Amino acid sequence: MRDRIKLNSFAVELRRDWELNPYSPIDLFSIVLSKLPDLTVVFYPMSDNTSGMCIKNINLFDEDNPDRTVSSNSRDMIVCINSNMSKGRQRFTLAHELYHLLFEEDKANLIICENSNQDDSETEANIFASYLIMPYEGLERYYKTNNIDKWTLEDAIRAEQFFQI
Repeated sequence: MRDRIKLNSFAVELRRDWELNPYSPIDLFSIVLSKLPDLTVVFYPMSDNTSGMCIKNINLFDEDNPDRTVSSNSRDMIVCINSNMSKGRQRFTLAHELYHLLFEEDKANLIICENSNQDDSETEANIFASYLIMPYEGLERYYKTNNIDKWTLEDAIRAEQFFQI
C-alpha cells in the first residue's frame, strides 16, 4: 500500500498540474470535465452499498463494422456516480474514482467501489480523495483563518460546507 505522503503528493501535484489553488475549495465536476476531455461522468441510482464505478479504457467500435475497434490515441474513460448519494459524497466519489483512473497501476479496467470493500486500493483512493478535496494546507489555513483553538462540531460542519464535502 502507498503511504499517505505519496498519496498527498499525488493530490498536490494534480492540483498544481490543473492550476488549482492549494488552499481553496474546488468545483471538482466542472474542473474534471474541462481537464479530462476523454472522461464521461454518468449519474445513476445505485444500491446504498455502491458509491460509484469507473472504466479506464473504453473500446470504441467502427460504426460500419461493429466487430472492429477503432484505433485511437484517446483514453476514453467513464465514471459512474451513485445519484442517490449526497452532493458532498458524489464529489468525494469523483475524487476517489480519479485515483483509480489516473494513479493506480495494474488494476482492472472496470472498478466497482462498494462500501464494504476495504482493500488497499480502496483505502488509497479514499485517502487521495480526501487530500484532493480538502488539502492539508487548505485545512490548516481554514483552521488559522477562523481562529479555531479546538474543533467543535459546528466548526467541522462549517469546514465541511466550505470544502463542499
